[in-house]
Amino acid sequence: VSFFLMAIYFFKKNNLTASAILFALSILTKLITVIGLPIILLLIPWRQRFFYCAIIAMVIVISFFPIISNTMLQHFTDSVGLYFNYLEFNASIYTILKSWGWKIFNQDITTKYGFILPLISTAVIIYIYLQKHTRNFFTLLMAIFVVYYIFARTVHPWYLLPIILFGALLGFRFPIWWSAIVAATYITYSVTPYQENYWLVLFEYLTV
Repeated sequence: VSFFLMAIYFFKKNNLTASAILFALSILTKLITVIGLPIILLLIPWRQRFFYCAIIAMVIVISFFPIISNTMLQHFTDSVGLYFNYLEFNASIYTILKSWGWKIFNQDITTKYGFILPLISTAVIIYIYLQKHTRNFFTLLMAIFVVYYIFARTVHPWYLLPIILFGALLGFRFPIWWSAIVAATYITYSVTPYQENYWLVLFEYLTV
C-alpha cells in the first residue's frame, strides 16, 4: 500500500516516471493494485500512457530477471489459479449465491455459474473507470476496490488496506468498522476442518 500511495502522490505531482516505478513496485508487492492502473492511464494523454506502461513493464521484468525460470512461472500461475478458482474465505455475494444453490438446487451452482460474478464485477468497474472526469480521483479508486471485494470469493483482512487508505483520505468511516469486524472472521480457522461462520460474515457485510 505504501508503494501504491507514493505512486499516486507522484502522479498527482505530474512526475510520471517516479509514479510508474512505484506503481510497478506496488504490483510486485500486491498484484491487486493493478486494478487501479486504468484510472491513472485514462487521466493522461495516450502517448504518456505508453510511456507509463513501458516503465512499469521494465521494472517488473528487471525485478523478476534474477529469479525467472519455468518453475517460478509455473508456481506463479498456480498461485493465481488457486486464488481465483479454489480459495474461498469471507466472501459476500459469492457466499449468498453458493448458499442459494445448495438450498434451491441441492448443488454448488458456483462451479457452473461462478464466472458470472467476475463478469458483473468487471462491468461495474469499467463503468467506474468511465466516471473519471465526473468523480473525485480517490473516490473512484476506493469504489473500484470495494466493488472488486464485494464480488470476490476471497477477502482476507489485509486486503482492505487500500480501502482503509482511501477512506481515511476521503473521510469515510465504514472502512474503519470493516477493518475491525473483518478480523473476527478468522474464527474460521479455530476448528478443524475449517468452517466459516456465515452468520458472522452476514453481520460483517450488513453492517458495512
